Amino acid sequence: MISTLNEINSQGIFTIILCVTLVLLLIVEGTKLWKGTLESLDLKSGKELRENAVNERLDTLESELKKVKTTFLDNQKTYHGQSIEIRNNLQANQESLSNQMTELKQLFINKEIDDMRWEMLDFASAIMNHRRCSKEQYDHVIDTYVKYEKILEENGMENGRVTSSMEFVNDKYKKLMSVGFDHDKLEE
Repeated sequence: MISTLNEINSQGIFTIILCVTLVLLLIVEGTKLWKGTLESLDLKSGKELRENAVNERLDTLESELKKVKTTFLDNQKTYHGQSIEIRNNLQANQESLSNQMTELKQLFINKEIDDMRWEMLDFASAIMNHRRCSKEQYDHVIDTYVKYEKILEENGMENGRVTSSMEFVNDKYKKLMSVGFDHDKLEE
């Protein structure tokens, strides 16, 4: 090996540089010739095959990503539409429920008014037919009348159905109070 180096050194540095340059040019030209041959035969190198595989995979992933994105956006639109529909249905149901509650309240108030009215008219009829009633029964009917009037006022309604009967009850109550609720003294 030392002898080969000595022989190369004896040729001169210029010759060595020229040889190295020629070898490099030969490698470059050989590579071009090899690539040209592969291209003309429509053959690909391992590097090109790997690059093509990577590019194909990237294209496939990009396509799949677009599909997922499109599906996601479509689902979002669908869910948003469903959300609006649910909200509108909820609002309609709440309005319906509110209307039904108002109707029920009115029915309850009407029933309460009718019950109170019936109780007062029945009581007035009973005492008109000379039934003896206690002070507590009179107090209860008079309290019922006060509640009745208050309910009518709160609901913008007018009396007119039990006024005469309650005047009779109040007159009878005052007369009984004046005699200490002794029915026998009143009828004398």
